[in-house]
Amino acid sequence: MPSHHPVAGPRPSAGRRSPLRPASLSGANCTTEAGYSPRLPPYRIIEATCRGGRGREPMSVSREIVLTPEGKERLSAELAYLKNVALAEALERLRRAREQSPGDVGPGSESAAVLEAQTEVERLEARIAELESTLARAKVVAAPSTGTIGIGSRVTVRDEEGEQTFTLVTAAEANVLAGRISVDSPVGRAVLGRRSGETVEVKTPAGVRRLTIVRVE
Repeated sequence: MPSHHPVAGPRPSAGRRSPLRPASLSGANCTTEAGYSPRLPPYRIIEATCRGGRGREPMSVSREIVLTPEGKERLSAELAYLKNVALAEALERLRRAREQSPGDVGPGSESAAVLEAQTEVERLEARIAELESTLARAKVVAAPSTGTIGIGSRVTVRDEEGEQTFTLVTAAEANVLAGRISVDSPVGRAVLGRRSGETVEVKTPAGVRRLTIVRVE
């Protein structure tokens, strides 16, 4: 399923804190890597690399990607659907569009319908290649059983606006709207390695937020 990108809302006025929203949890407009490195300092509160900053570091094609068991199953199901259903349907739409296009098929003469269908085929093929690469490099890990927050942990945090629950995953699985927060996001970095009852600080565009970890599952 294609990744969803939350749309950033208006910037809060000075001195006013905005509610703890999915965008603030994920670090919207920030770049992340698909892989997770256990060498990242788990107890430092690190601001994510956002647009206008250092940018994304090059990633080796062979780099291992950590996935939860549920994440690997979800991505495998998406890959199967795209290859066996969605791509076949898109190719059929492209075939019909070409049959119905004018006889002149030289460069630049494609109809809007052909171009649209071709774009959809290319988009699906790119996503299929991305999923195949991710799954080929996947390392499946289960959530820690020690009470310490790690990949796969379901975490409930609270601030002055209330509570919110999310699952901590790598960027390959992250989907804010589905409640899956990247370990490379500001909140992900802050809570990684922590336990229930601890309070962490998170740097956001609106300022520093204090989150209390209520529950770890």
